[in-house]
Amino acid sequence: MQWKERTIKSDWKWRFTAQVFLVLSICLSVGVTCFLFLFITPSVMYLFVQTGEEFPDHLKAIWNIGDLLIARPYLVVTPVVALAGLFEWKCQSENKTLIRTAMLAVVSLISAAVAFVVIFAYLIHIVLLAVAQQPG
Repeated sequence: MQWKERTIKSDWKWRFTAQVFLVLSICLSVGVTCFLFLFITPSVMYLFVQTGEEFPDHLKAIWNIGDLLIARPYLVVTPVVALAGLFEWKCQSENKTLIRTAMLAVVSLISAAVAFVVIFAYLIHIVLLAVAQQPG
């Protein structure tokens, strides 16, 4: 019986630790994305204006989406909080922690993918501008 109690306690601790690290991963991805939208995007736009190059359409789309999310964060925060609250309120399954961990993993992957897409979109165009500015 002691083994079963230790296993149950250990299982709870590992699931809690996994959920904490997934939430930290989501916060890091969202923080990096906000940093990019607040500080890097204006610098990249200035770089395009300074070199006289036209700002690419897909970077304009990223800029517009970022501007919308920074100006109105409640458009994202409210539905996320509402869905999380609804899940915690309505879900009565004994696998609730497993479902919560899986949902956090999916959200973590999506937020990391968004951050990487924005980073690579900027990096590609900064490198292309640098290559275009080299003489010869």
